[in-house]
Amino acid sequence: MTAVWHEGHIPQISQMLRDGFSASEIADKFEGVSRNAVIGLVHRRADLREIGFDRVPGGNPDAAAKARRTRGLAPAKLAHKKPKAVKPVTVEPTVITPETAAVLFDANSLRVELHNIPAGGCKWPVNDVPTGGVFLFCGCKSMAEKPYCEEHYRRSIGRGTPSEQSAVRMAKVVGRAA
Repeated sequence: MTAVWHEGHIPQISQMLRDGFSASEIADKFEGVSRNAVIGLVHRRADLREIGFDRVPGGNPDAAAKARRTRGLAPAKLAHKKPKAVKPVTVEPTVITPETAAVLFDANSLRVELHNIPAGGCKWPVNDVPTGGVFLFCGCKSMAEKPYCEEHYRRSIGRGTPSEQSAVRMAKVVGRAA
């Protein structure tokens, strides 16, 4: 059942909130309105939300007394209950694509400036330089007679065009046949 609120209700509800009425007490004043409908209205309207519900410091004394009375009974009730089954959590494995692997490799590089690259260090740039920024390079040990480490050398060559890829495959087939 949906509560129908009229603009005439809003001033009444705001006054009841200022007077410290609870949501249940406000709902009782209107016919066919539930406590949750009042809470929803107060939550949706900024003017009512600003007033809010009056909170008694320490909570409702009657509720606290009831909790003290039932607290001694709760452990006995819980002893008879079976523990709830724990649902296993499944985590989807992360698929690392070549692009992701390249980014991870760059994140683990030494990230040094050009003048600080050690002798025989990789000269692959690993950052996008903002205006006025500094270029950073990999700096890991490069391959013999190459300016890049093995990973960056592979990336510098690339996969090639489809015709180049098929030529490599054909050369391997011919090499096996001979």
